[in-house]
Amino acid sequence: MEKRGRRARFTRPLTESPGACRPRHHRSPRRRLLFLWSTYFFSLSFTQYFSELTHLNQLASEGHNAFLFGEISTRGWWYYHLIVFFVKTPLPVLVLFVIGVLRIAPSVTQNAIRYTHFVYLFIPTLLYCLAASLTSLNVGYRYLLPVLPLVHIIASSVVRSWKLEVGSWDFKKLFIVSLFSVHSFSTFFTAPNFLSYFNELVGANGYKILSDSNIDWGQDLPALGRYLNGRKVYLSYFGQADPSYYGINATMLPGWPPPRNEPTFYSPADPAPGLYAISASNLSGVQLYDANAFAYFRELKPSSIINHSIFIFEIPERKPVTAIAQCAPTLLNNTGSLINKPIRQITFDCDKSLIIPNEPTLLLYPSEKSPIIGVGDPVHQWRWNSGITRYRLYRVESAESNSFIAKGKYLSLIKFDLTSEALILHWRVEEPAPPPVSIFAHFNYPDGALADSSDGLGVSAEHWQRGDVIITKHLIPKNLPQGVYEIKVGLYSLANGERVSEINLTQLKK
Repeated sequence: MEKRGRRARFTRPLTESPGACRPRHHRSPRRRLLFLWSTYFFSLSFTQYFSELTHLNQLASEGHNAFLFGEISTRGWWYYHLIVFFVKTPLPVLVLFVIGVLRIAPSVTQNAIRYTHFVYLFIPTLLYCLAASLTSLNVGYRYLLPVLPLVHIIASSVVRSWKLEVGSWDFKKLFIVSLFSVHSFSTFFTAPNFLSYFNELVGANGYKILSDSNIDWGQDLPALGRYLNGRKVYLSYFGQADPSYYGINATMLPGWPPPRNEPTFYSPADPAPGLYAISASNLSGVQLYDANAFAYFRELKPSSIINHSIFIFEIPERKPVTAIAQCAPTLLNNTGSLINKPIRQITFDCDKSLIIPNEPTLLLYPSEKSPIIGVGDPVHQWRWNSGITRYRLYRVESAESNSFIAKGKYLSLIKFDLTSEALILHWRVEEPAPPPVSIFAHFNYPDGALADSSDGLGVSAEHWQRGDVIITKHLIPKNLPQGVYEIKVGLYSLANGERVSEINLTQLKK
């Protein structure tokens, strides 16, 4: 200790030998804990803590939906709170905490009792985190609040006793000031939306990782009211406040808690045109009866985001979906959960065909299958709670066209694509053909003799309607020897083999 008048400056770090001179309060970790206890106004009754712990255990035993990286679980994940800590704790605090732990940990192997700051700070932090990892109650960052004072004390110990020297240069002050500056800027740009804060490791993608009180507890209705400024909105709200109190003219959608009158007009796979406001927690579906109620919007880019917790979408004017086509065998016997009205139902063989009706249609594909031609990105992906996709929906509609390669009574050929692997034919329905029928694709030698064939339709004639476009895929036979082949295609009856139409299409050079 160096004396300067009546003031004293202690230069030895906390980890010096027991006999070294140090202030009295440094030798009294218990006093520090009591000071911490009184500062946070903790109860003096230990029964209160046991009561709260019993309540938490009851909640955990009942099961509570949790969301992490696109998955939903009632059992939780042992690493949940570890992820929460690393994505919602400010980076400067994380950096100092990690440095503090790395400094403290080696001292345990030397003399654990000697380094009392480790015993009184790090051990409780570690034990609490271990206990948190054993519970299935994975709800939010708030369950880590009891250890945050200890985390900050460990982090702040670095400021006093840690050295960062390179040669004769001491960079510790520059390092600390840099961290403080980063923390200040982060706080400035986050304020006052601290509930939905995620550090720079995640940024604006926090809603894809966590949900519930980590980002959205219904806190932003006032901000939504100011944003809408009287405009009508379809609202899915995560909270119990009354939107009308904040001047919000809302038509309520599925939310949490569920509306008194569950909406019957909402079609999850084809929402009506208009303005939508969806809370982040409902977008993930973590607490909804149907976790995929807003899967359609998860595929869209929001037009605006209110304080990271309410997503704004605009659905433009368009024709409503009136048909749904599924791969055979059908995955859904009832499509009412997707389109909340009676619609045309179609089944097709999606390995070798595709139907694009003359009306707005949803194509339903299992996760392991894809359309035989490009039809754009899926508009809806239904996922299991594990995050694995069960099926995808594509929105399609045939375009009116009077052009064709060959006109027929039942089917007109409007387009074809030939590759070394397959022949893709595009047919327009002029009128439904008498079933059963199919499409033939023959590969003939130059003298007209049949070399090989690739027949198939994949869409029963019972499903045809005028204006539908039927696309068929015919694989090029692999056993064809090299040469030039004439390709003939057309429609024929499966009942008697009679050809209804025949088209000399093109040549195949192999």
